[in-house]
Amino acid sequence: MALNFGQSLGVTGNIKLTDIDLVSGGYRTLSTTADTGSIPINRLEDGQVFYIQDSDELFKVSESLADNEITFENSYTFLPFSWPASAGAASNIPAEDNVFNLGSEAKSWKDLHVDGTINMGTGIDFNRNSSQLSVTGSSFNFKSTDSSDLFTIYNNSDELSVQFDDKVLVLGSTTGTPPTAVAGGLFYSGSDEWFLGYENSPT
Repeated sequence: MALNFGQSLGVTGNIKLTDIDLVSGGYRTLSTTADTGSIPINRLEDGQVFYIQDSDELFKVSESLADNEITFENSYTFLPFSWPASAGAASNIPAEDNVFNLGSEAKSWKDLHVDGTINMGTGIDFNRNSSQLSVTGSSFNFKSTDSSDLFTIYNNSDELSVQFDDKVLVLGSTTGTPPTAVAGGLFYSGSDEWFLGYENSPT
């Protein structure tokens, strides 16, 4: 019969256990961080998890071999154990500032749901080909601290399409074949000519 760690057994006769590790991956509750006397040193293993009741914390055992030729004793240190906080349980704060990443190019998160403010220390870079960026809201406010190039849109050839300077609208110049006329459309030819598109292409 296969046994699981922590499983209770009701034995009426003799029982023999062979080839079994009684403490691997063990989970144990301690009263305080100083409550080490109740843990036999030979029951500790690297990677075990313990819960400290008085501080409501999880700790992981880290093994540091300090073998003595006579006693062969091992020393163990309790290290903070990182555990993901469930929604609403606690703040998830990194141990160091500006060091850790959330996901990677190979392993990314799926949807991010935020009901509040996102504070970014640097710029936001969306670099996904053939992906659509859709933003929905009742109103939009953009503020640029530069004196020019406040808001710029480029086409797929990295050519300037539309640019907003300080109180000035700049259209990228059109070279080669003029764009298809669009009702209400406006484009700049690049040679001091402006065209307002209706149903016919400019001539």
